Amino acid sequence: MESDWRFLPDVPQSFEKTTSNSFGIKSNYKNLYFEVETNEIDLNLKRRIEPIDVSLKAEKLLKKISYQIHSDLMIYAMAYTQEADDQQFNCYSFRNLIVGSCSNADINISSSNPKYNVLGDNLVMVTGDVTSIAFGFKIFLDNKFISDINLNYEQVDHDFDWLSPIEDISSPIILGLDVGNSTLGEEIEKVLITLPQRDAWKTSIINLNINKHFKLGSNFSIEPSLHMKLLDLKNYDNVSSIPKNNIKFRLAFSFNFKKTKFSLFGDYYQNNLLGFENIAFNQRTESYFDRPYGELGLRINLSF
Repeated sequence: MESDWRFLPDVPQSFEKTTSNSFGIKSNYKNLYFEVETNEIDLNLKRRIEPIDVSLKAEKLLKKISYQIHSDLMIYAMAYTQEADDQQFNCYSFRNLIVGSCSNADINISSSNPKYNVLGDNLVMVTGDVTSIAFGFKIFLDNKFISDINLNYEQVDHDFDWLSPIEDISSPIILGLDVGNSTLGEEIEKVLITLPQRDAWKTSIINLNINKHFKLGSNFSIEPSLHMKLLDLKNYDNVSSIPKNNIKFRLAFSFNFKKTKFSLFGDYYQNNLLGFENIAFNQRTESYFDRPYGELGLRINLSF
């Protein structure tokens, strides 16, 4: 998704583009099905103030095992791990004062504490990963409007950390520097509050997915789907108000050619990627998760 596509609604100024790639394989032995999928999301974000580049890149590995009880019912368990590349910022803006090692920095803050050696010339480093496990079932229907219903319960564990010498500043001279209508110390406190929470937290999610396949002749089909999520965050210290649910609507147009299926799809999310890409959510980004989000994609299924 590109920010300069003319048919898009207004997007945050920092958004430039996002790409997502998924590859998976699925096989079965009698009524037992196995599935492995890898996913990579690359969110390109550039702000007008430091840190300018706040892009996020994360990789996910999903494993799923399913058992077909009979033709109309399947049960399954799945788990995934998702880990983000370390985000490192060499500068940070505190109103009109830029702190760090970039070329436009006003002052540079460093520490002799060896725990900060990993930072190099950077001022802040953020790390994060999430793990998830889910159990559910899928019902296949012979219905005019619904092909199948998928319901599961998911437990997500979020683990973030960050490192910066700015939290160790104790000099009253530095903390008392005038940065507009406040002091540097007050602005540092505001920034520290919006960095990802260091204490691990959990999200409980109930997922309901409804799908339908409308055949148009022997090779073409239209495939709408609706994915609803109910979320309950535990031990999370939110900075702003956070939605407790999300809806994703997908409309796909598919073409079958022998053992290959091509699907062109469009997705609409009511509340950004809340509950769908859990690695992207924390105190630093939560204010964007009450906004809609969309994407276009192409999916290819090979059967052999």
